[in-house]
Amino acid sequence: MSFTPSPIVTFHHPALTQVCAAVGPDEPVDFTRRMVKALAGSAGGVGLGASQIAVLKRAVVISPRGKIPRVLINPEPPRSHSQ
Repeated sequence: MSFTPSPIVTFHHPALTQVCAAVGPDEPVDFTRRMVKALAGSAGGVGLGASQIAVLKRAVVISPRGKIPRVLINPEPPRSHSQ
């Protein structure tokens, strides 16, 4: 199956100001394929959030300097050890 890259939304698009929902455990994540394709088709991009292809879910794809893309579902910041 072939996927056409989703267009990356730009400044002033409503999706970029919305709170993204968590991806449920049984929820399909087929939108991540579109994210990987969109990132691969971008000039010099190293990361892409789902909201950048107008999908309001907590997911990000990273591919620094041409490495194999990694998809992170429901990423959270690291917890501080100083508490």
